[in-house]
Amino acid sequence: MLKRISAIKALWLIAILMMAISLPVYYGGVELGYVYVASLLYVLIKWLVNKGVTPIKKVAAALIIFWGLLFTHYSTTVIVVAYILTVVLALITVSLFNDRFGARRRSWSLPVLALLMSSIFITYEIYVDVILFRYTSRGALSRLYSLLIRELEAASTAANVKGLSLIDLLRFLVGYYAKTVIVLGIILIHTVMLLKKWRSLSSDEKMIAFLLYASYPTWIIGWSGVGSFLTGARALSVICFLLTLSLILTHEKLYRFLIKRTAPFIPLVLVVLGFITNFGLPLMPTIRGDGDLYTYPTFSQGGISDYALHPIMYISSYASTNSSPFLCLVYYTSFGLCDLMWHAPKIPRHGSIGLRVTSPDSIIEHIKSYLNESGEGAIVPQPLRDSLLFGPIGYKSFYEKPFQFLLEKGKALMYNNGFYTAFLAQASKP
Repeated sequence: MLKRISAIKALWLIAILMMAISLPVYYGGVELGYVYVASLLYVLIKWLVNKGVTPIKKVAAALIIFWGLLFTHYSTTVIVVAYILTVVLALITVSLFNDRFGARRRSWSLPVLALLMSSIFITYEIYVDVILFRYTSRGALSRLYSLLIRELEAASTAANVKGLSLIDLLRFLVGYYAKTVIVLGIILIHTVMLLKKWRSLSSDEKMIAFLLYASYPTWIIGWSGVGSFLTGARALSVICFLLTLSLILTHEKLYRFLIKRTAPFIPLVLVVLGFITNFGLPLMPTIRGDGDLYTYPTFSQGGISDYALHPIMYISSYASTNSSPFLCLVYYTSFGLCDLMWHAPKIPRHGSIGLRVTSPDSIIEHIKSYLNESGEGAIVPQPLRDSLLFGPIGYKSFYEKPFQFLLEKGKALMYNNGFYTAFLAQASKP
């Protein structure tokens, strides 16, 4: 059996996985949600393959997985619910006009699973809105502002920061969204090839292609949640799984001209490129301007984010309800890390404070304002370098100046591992 496995074919499969899946290596609920999403999509595909004849045990397993996703990453759950409903509507529509791959039998059984998932989701949403509304209303108002396109905001930042030109901005966007640009390119090429070779596809290949097409609208939902069209955000967990599965099933049929024993260097290049863009190796050089050092962090940077995770867990483990609150500032601490502050008070209680500035002086003013507003001390996170967490166009003083401020004004240094610190700071006396 093993002798039949071609080394070139195995290399192509690895290349497909590395190129079509976007999976950063830093911690976040969205990354854990990938496992739940893949499991749910597997159940969905089995459901459709069996034309809706699915044992009760599998339905129960799907609902348990759905509960796990709901408690792990809420915004990804929104994407999954929207996707399931999109598939149901698409199947019903297709069954009215064309039933070549049994859409009618599949469409009348899938709504049962969709109805159960939607009911669980709506019940949970009502609970959150009613019980936790007083904590989330302020966050909801902040979310409205976040619907601005982040790329335009980055352009404005680049125009206002001395030393960064339009070319520098383009280099930043390519480096920051390298993986997303690659995935979008693969989606475009693969969609065209699927449509071109549609008649030669088997019924199962057509079904996976249909599920892939149905996932595209979720990109818009994912974009509106984070204000950045190029990221795709939570929708990537659905789209990348189906894209990878479709490529694995059809790559020999659609891309036979590329898969040749005499051209192993093509998948090797794709493996290396996929590794670089997945694991955040910098693609762009740094530049110097106005006495400062500017960097281009890629979206996946944060491979050593355990250095940021340790102080969070340290404070959460030893803090009590009477402890000073932890100040969750993006881009100093991502909201995924702030969600781990289970046993400690934090500002804000849910989510994090998204700062729309890259000036170190503005960061310092934000810290001062929150300290003065509370009138009490607060634990302030402070990274010591830009590659710990992904962020905007970064430069050295973005971290150095606030660090010097906390060294002078902070009450105590609570944690320091050489990469990441946590200060206990207090409001300035009038």
